[in-house]
Amino acid sequence: MFVNLERMRNMNGNNRKYLFAAVMIVLLLAMMPALVLAQMSHRGLVETMPDGGRAGTWTIGGMTFTADANTDFDLDKGPLAVGVCAEVEYVIQGGNNIATQIASKSADDCAGEPQFHHIGLVQGKPTSGSEGDWDIGGMTFRATMHTEFDETNGPLDVGACAEVEYGISGAHNIASKIASKSADDCAGSEDRQSTDGIIDAMPADGLLGTWTISGVDYVATTTTRFEQSDGPFVVGACVEVEFVVQNGQNIAVKIETESHCSGGTMNPNVQKATGILEAFPSATLTGTWTISGVDYIATEATEFDQNHGVFAVGVCVKVKYVEMNAVRTALEIETESPDDCGQAAQSGEAELTGPIEVMPSGTLTGTWVIAGQSFTATMQTRFEQEHGSFEVGRCVEVEYLVNGNIATKIKTKRGHDCRGETEESEAHGFIEALPGGGTLVLTGTWTIGGIDYLVTPDTKLEDGPFYIGLLVEVKFYRRSDGVLVATKIEGKQQVDEEDKHTAKTYGLIEARPMTGTLGSIVLTGTWTIGGVDYEATAETKFKAEHGPFELGACVKVRYRVEGTTNIALKIETKKAEECQDEHGEHSNRGFGFVETVPAGGFIGTWIIGGVEYEATTQTEFKEEHGALGVGAYVKVKYRLEGGVRVAKEIETHVPPEAGSVDDFGSLHLGGGALRTTGTLTQTWTIGGVEYQVIDATLLDDSLAPFANGQLVTVNAYPWRGALVATRVNALPTRSLYLPIVLR
Repeated sequence: MFVNLERMRNMNGNNRKYLFAAVMIVLLLAMMPALVLAQMSHRGLVETMPDGGRAGTWTIGGMTFTADANTDFDLDKGPLAVGVCAEVEYVIQGGNNIATQIASKSADDCAGEPQFHHIGLVQGKPTSGSEGDWDIGGMTFRATMHTEFDETNGPLDVGACAEVEYGISGAHNIASKIASKSADDCAGSEDRQSTDGIIDAMPADGLLGTWTISGVDYVATTTTRFEQSDGPFVVGACVEVEFVVQNGQNIAVKIETESHCSGGTMNPNVQKATGILEAFPSATLTGTWTISGVDYIATEATEFDQNHGVFAVGVCVKVKYVEMNAVRTALEIETESPDDCGQAAQSGEAELTGPIEVMPSGTLTGTWVIAGQSFTATMQTRFEQEHGSFEVGRCVEVEYLVNGNIATKIKTKRGHDCRGETEESEAHGFIEALPGGGTLVLTGTWTIGGIDYLVTPDTKLEDGPFYIGLLVEVKFYRRSDGVLVATKIEGKQQVDEEDKHTAKTYGLIEARPMTGTLGSIVLTGTWTIGGVDYEATAETKFKAEHGPFELGACVKVRYRVEGTTNIALKIETKKAEECQDEHGEHSNRGFGFVETVPAGGFIGTWIIGGVEYEATTQTEFKEEHGALGVGAYVKVKYRLEGGVRVAKEIETHVPPEAGSVDDFGSLHLGGGALRTTGTLTQTWTIGGVEYQVIDATLLDDSLAPFANGQLVTVNAYPWRGALVATRVNALPTRSLYLPIVLR
């Protein structure tokens, strides 16, 4: 049993109830033979399992667990076998991982990398049944009992065209779906058709589904390319649709907005042609253009579009024109993908989202390797860094010409944009909007921390009720059309305004109250620490354990924002290295909830814990512990430039009290802080269990000091084989005498 005393305090709203809870803990400790061990969970593929039974040693996702007679087995998602995805809940006893439950899971629950699509001919398949290894288009995929098979377009025989949706788990490509496709999907674009028209209707939720264009239906799928080069997709807009006919349906290959429509009742005299540019007036663009042997006259009214690369002799272009008296006057000329000119062995323009693996040094032009593919960036490539600077590991989207893999645009994306339907992401934030204004109907779009999530009947909703302002954890995946689908939303706690605006910072003392008369020390008044002003009052606690409060000293400040004033709750001196980074250089750090983020990206003004920071293209953004957004709990490293706090790094952390583990017990303090991966870390033992206390951990000693033997509560989360504390609260010790009742 885990007792979350901090939630008790928040629910009751006063510390007298909190003290009562502490008394109850003392009674529980007296009655319990041993403290309950912290429960953790792990997910992965079953690699080994006991022969002929359940009890024994299991290897799951690279970790070893011991199952015994008390282990519960959940087979709702199928039998447990080697290669099956499983989730194990366990406790650590004597250095061993003791499984309390082992449950089978769907295959995509173990796909730990982004979702990928692959199309090719079936070259090999299992000799019996469908489970096993499939060779498709030069790659090997493992199909399990959870793999979906779609033979709508014909049987999945050797030689058939097939599309695979898959994720990567360990060394295996785990197929979540294998679908037969028409032959032309594996052969190229010979049967592709195109037409212009007006959008009569389009899918209500995203871009995938049925479009009605000038009275004709077209089906957009996950492989359809969408381009809004001449305005957004809206009913009434002119678009060009490229499509193939499959089983009587028009399957859209590409839908692109256009400024002019030909045929029908709209602009009946407008014609179009596509060809190779042979000559053109490069200096002014107005004049005679020769395209595949035909001359066109470009005027001041002609529109020019170079979304698919710059104009140059030999590139593919499309021209829209009207013809009068044998003169063809161009209305619009735009560059096109090479395959639009019918060039063999070319597949036009495409886009790819994935992490940067290699990039040019000292410049942005040159060779990039993104998600295992090489691209060439030129002087014409557009670069956008709205979600962080380009660096190895950063998630980016590249738009490119397949003929030579020439990048036309590279832009940074959020971390979860590099994950697909087989890998869950997570975020923490406050609920801002619910479907139907918070009625009993909860399916639909939720807004959490400024980000929209789709809640479906399959979404797990835990620890409700849910209401505006509740801090929640959301697990989600990115659907192929870009919609973020919530798989689980768990209520954490109602954070009152006081806690929401309580934060902390590490920095150097730059100014402090003047000393009083006759040299007396005055601590109340205005302090400037790390470029931020704090007001110390008579209630502010001071602790000078690591030296006096002098200018240049490293201090930690815990404070509360009241209006435009930061009220210091506690100021304490720290060791010099706690105000330094891993290179020994000075580093200011702030911790708090994100209150505002820049519009349209990450670059601009952030308000974190009541303090403004400026993020630039050089700021590093880390979303390892959730998506960045309003309500996220973050650490910000910053420097001062002319009085402006310029963020060097903004990193998400699990908010205080949002971890999955709650416990209590006597405290045994660890040794000195150790720096691990740039973070100062201490090991504290609470009730016999070790917890990592990092600089993001909120330590509340307002009721009692932290000392060996002190009774404390802890909230934590499992991370890389350890328990990381989000918050530790010291509880007051009281003597309590109660009558003994014998039964």
